[in-house]
Amino acid sequence: MSRSVASGALVALVALVVYVATSCPTIWVGDSGELASVAARFGVAHPPGYPTWTLLARTAVELLPSLEPARATNLLSAVSGAAAVFALALLLAALTGRVVSAAAVALAFGLAHAVWSTSTVTEVYSLNLAFTAAALAAAVVARRGRPLLFLLAAYLLGLGSGNHPFVLLAGPPVLALALLPNARAAESTSLRVARTGGMALAFLLGLTVYVVLPLRAASGPEIHWGELRSFADVVDHVLRTQYGGLGEADANAPLAVRLALALRVVLASAPPLVLILALVGPVIAWRAGHAKRAGLVVLFAFLSGPVVALALRYQNTFRDESVITPFFLPAVLATFLAAGLTVAAIEDLLARRVRGAPGIALRGALLATLPLTLALANRTDCDRRNETFAAEWGQRVLESLPAGARLVAIGDNATFSLLYEHVVRGVRPDVKLVDHSQNLLVSAWGDDFVALDRRERRARRSARELQFVFQDRATPLFYTEEFDLQDFGGCRLVPAGAVLELVRPGDRASEIAWEPRPIPRVDATDYLACLLAALTGVREGTWLASLGRTEEAHDRFVAAAEPAARIPAVLRLLGGRHLELGDVSLAERRFRDALALAPDDRDALYNLALLDLNAGRPEDALRGFERLENVDPPEPEVELAHAVALVEAGRLPDAAARLERVLAAEPDLAAARRARDAVQRGISLGGEAGLAEARAGLGELSVGGTLQLAGKYVERADWERAIELYREALRRAPESPAAAHGLGFACLQAGRYVDAAAGFRRQLELEPGSAEARNGLAYVFAITGDSLGTAERLVTEALELSPEMAAYWNDTLGWVRYRSGDAHGALEALLRADTGLPPEDVPSRAETEYHLGVVLAALGRASEAAEYFRRSLGRTDTGAWVPDLRARARELGIEGDS
Repeated sequence: MSRSVASGALVALVALVVYVATSCPTIWVGDSGELASVAARFGVAHPPGYPTWTLLARTAVELLPSLEPARATNLLSAVSGAAAVFALALLLAALTGRVVSAAAVALAFGLAHAVWSTSTVTEVYSLNLAFTAAALAAAVVARRGRPLLFLLAAYLLGLGSGNHPFVLLAGPPVLALALLPNARAAESTSLRVARTGGMALAFLLGLTVYVVLPLRAASGPEIHWGELRSFADVVDHVLRTQYGGLGEADANAPLAVRLALALRVVLASAPPLVLILALVGPVIAWRAGHAKRAGLVVLFAFLSGPVVALALRYQNTFRDESVITPFFLPAVLATFLAAGLTVAAIEDLLARRVRGAPGIALRGALLATLPLTLALANRTDCDRRNETFAAEWGQRVLESLPAGARLVAIGDNATFSLLYEHVVRGVRPDVKLVDHSQNLLVSAWGDDFVALDRRERRARRSARELQFVFQDRATPLFYTEEFDLQDFGGCRLVPAGAVLELVRPGDRASEIAWEPRPIPRVDATDYLACLLAALTGVREGTWLASLGRTEEAHDRFVAAAEPAARIPAVLRLLGGRHLELGDVSLAERRFRDALALAPDDRDALYNLALLDLNAGRPEDALRGFERLENVDPPEPEVELAHAVALVEAGRLPDAAARLERVLAAEPDLAAARRARDAVQRGISLGGEAGLAEARAGLGELSVGGTLQLAGKYVERADWERAIELYREALRRAPESPAAAHGLGFACLQAGRYVDAAAGFRRQLELEPGSAEARNGLAYVFAITGDSLGTAERLVTEALELSPEMAAYWNDTLGWVRYRSGDAHGALEALLRADTGLPPEDVPSRAETEYHLGVVLAALGRASEAAEYFRRSLGRTDTGAWVPDLRARARELGIEGDS
């Protein structure tokens, strides 16, 4: 055994021990559940079918019958990852001649985040790395005097293509190694060309593994993606035209965004130091006279990085989904391959400069630094020994359902976990699991569906689903995701733990057995794990809110934000849920977080603009609406809200112009007509009154805008209009203390004391510690003469709660005492109020002076009373008490000018 093979085997063994020790004990998120189910039932996986992986995984399951199938397939990933480490060690040793540095870099590669994490769960990517590195290693060794290994390299490319098509990224470098002139061997051009013919045959031989797909499909396996009835079906399956992949959808991302994502993925697994070493490596090789070696590495890096970034067509992936990370694993391999050239040069330099035992020790210490650094950095995130979240989720969902229920699974992340738990582990056999995409478990749609082709199934699915809903009413029906209910008249989706129940007209929702558990800590870079954890929290919080357990719902939504931190769609959803609970500040934070990740998120922009509008920040709202116009043509609802913001900002002509545009597009939109007429009236009136009328006529003003407008009418002493607006605000925001207080105050001023008391009581319910509400209710009691003992207690509590408002509360206390017959106590409190009220608060000073006049008159001090009445008359002519003031003043011979 050569030194390179021995050292490669050693580091591969180390990697294998690490992978097995940190391997997930069951399925993980994403495709893990489906692939493990395919291995357990020897079925056909999603396109391109992965026949090489399926054969190896099925073998692992058969050889390890004592293990759960997912555990066996997880071990296959561990062995595959270790094989990739071994192949990279051989490749680097062959390229550089440095065995120790090759082994160190290969082990560091194996401990990189993306490689380690994918080698501990059921997936096809670690096996893809093994085939890719092995094909490159075989070609490099072949070029060094063992040309028959070119055939092995080509065969590995073909067989590896049966695992994942991205193994073909190694194809051009392998072909270049076979065709380029070789100074080591005197080979003619014709011989090299002839060799490629043999390599083509070897490649095709490897591709014959795809025969497994139609053979297994013909046997009618329980788990079978789609149907493979003809050669055209097999080609369709292999090329992924029915399911994702290259050319499937518009990714809507410019090249700069794509390249930035590729760089982020590489940096997540290759620290900056490794990237620097990788950038230097080809330069060192070229300067050392190894131009072909440098070109080989650069070509592979270019194909696995920029070319992949340009070619991928997963919609929205480049904006907010790190699920694309595995497709850049070959780029991680290329990075460590290039870095290995630099590390080998460093080892070579040290070997020349420091000889003997000290040199060996120094080289060993330096070369061990890189793998140790990566091991320490990734040991927590890549340790999946206790990560059973996906399996537990599927099990708990199934067990929570009522007997005989039908569960329609939407989305791979949920479907595959449920598939494994239900079909392989046998959880809840009484439940009928239905794959909404019709790609798996086709018989769940009816025995007749098995005989239909894909197009016929798609055409008949809606009709069959209607049968599930309306003809099989005795079967409870659940869904893992929301969907359009347009075709299901009268039905509604209600939260049911971590899923949703479809409730038919006249039916009641089922009682389910579900209690939330702590949301598990998941790797922040694992998009699918974060998505499942975050959506589970959202579903549970929504369910708790529907049960009236609002505090628990709030806590659940807050907890869900952590795994959702990099998923703008879920952050936006959480913003909406917080709004429903009245958590406006948290809603605003979630919308802002979503926009930080996805600046063009239309729904987040709109909701944030509305929040700014409600909070009395019209200029901020206008900026949001202007950004919305740059994203999509605005809809009438958005245009109307934009017009409200313009009015709130005092820009009535701009609002009028916008409303005219709305009506030009939607001439029958009554709300737009009313708003336009109100704005035009406001323009004609002009000034503050015109602005107030324009705001009032808009109808559905924001709550904040409604309160502001009500405040304007309070300033003008238009109590009835203020009452109307406060009632509207309280109707739309029943938890608003400001609306309740405003209603109580306006009704008090209007002399509607029953309504005033109701408003202040509502404020006290919403704000039990409110001194303001206590004072208001006490003052109503003082006026009506009701519950005067309670009134004095309330105002005394107000004085204790807010002593800084003592002047105002003492006025109330004085009036309560006067109405209770304690004129001396009343005078004492009112004098304190009179000396404490700010001079600029003219209305409050006028009312206190009126109270003092009344109390002094009751004490027989007419001249002093007359002086206070005279002062009060000179300050105001509004307030429910003013008529009494005037009458008392006339009795004392005082004539007011007002």
